[in-house]
Amino acid sequence: MRLRRQYTRRTATHKSEILAIRRLVNLLGGTAYVLHQGPGGGARRGLWGSAGLPDLFCTWRGRAFWVEVKVGSDRLRPAQEGFRERAERCGQTVLVGDVEVVREWVERCGRSHHKGHEGQEGQ
Repeated sequence: MRLRRQYTRRTATHKSEILAIRRLVNLLGGTAYVLHQGPGGGARRGLWGSAGLPDLFCTWRGRAFWVEVKVGSDRLRPAQEGFRERAERCGQTVLVGDVEVVREWVERCGRSHHKGHEGQEGQ
């Protein structure tokens, strides 16, 4: 599966990466849920949610995965690292990075995906 680059352009902000990942997952027939809520205008100050919870929870072709968006030199905070470790011990996939990380993961999964599961998303 080769995804066209126009849907995976690099962006510079946290919010624009979240939106790009949502667009990509939706384009592929999946669903992406943004997990943090905040005041109008998208300001990071005043966000609420559980500490360490990733930015997105996504489903695609019978798979569920979490995405913690990081842009530039951003790094995981201790609570985020703790979530990732606990989730991975439970067999969950946690991706850390930008839309390119998600695109590459989807392409790797698509190459190993069984045809019998296609089209099951949303059923």
